[in-house]
Amino acid sequence: MRLSILSTKGGIGKSTISALLGKFFAEKGQNTLIIDRDPLGWISKLAKIFDKGLLARIVDGDKSPCNCYTEIKLNGKLGILKFYGDGPRFYVDYEIINKNKDLKNKLEEEYRKKVTQDYKYFIVDNPSNVSWEDEEVQLEFPMFKKNPSTRKNF
Repeated sequence: MRLSILSTKGGIGKSTISALLGKFFAEKGQNTLIIDRDPLGWISKLAKIFDKGLLARIVDGDKSPCNCYTEIKLNGKLGILKFYGDGPRFYVDYEIINKNKDLKNKLEEEYRKKVTQDYKYFIVDNPSNVSWEDEEVQLEFPMFKKNPSTRKNF
């Protein structure tokens, strides 16, 4: 199941709701992945992910081990993927990735490695005032839908 936490207003607790839902499902023994799609990356900071998000790593050609993902063992696994979370550079990175097919393929490949793990629940933390047409959604969601193992989750 995929749950996307949305609100038009900022500061109302979307990241807190995402974190608590993820923790709840993982404590109940369900493997859960939180996808941090918020350019502010608050939920990633809570999970002590301070490196660049996956998008920025790919655009920068960073080949060091990915520190944009962490896993917490509860009764189930709670994964946190910092997909964006690097502030306003998201919009520049978005333009770059959409103009470079090789970079976009690399992003999809790295993203697929995370989302195709044994997750039952996917919780998506979003920025405020985001809609289905916005860049934050249009980059990540089609990648999610492409994966046969995740298609059944929405």
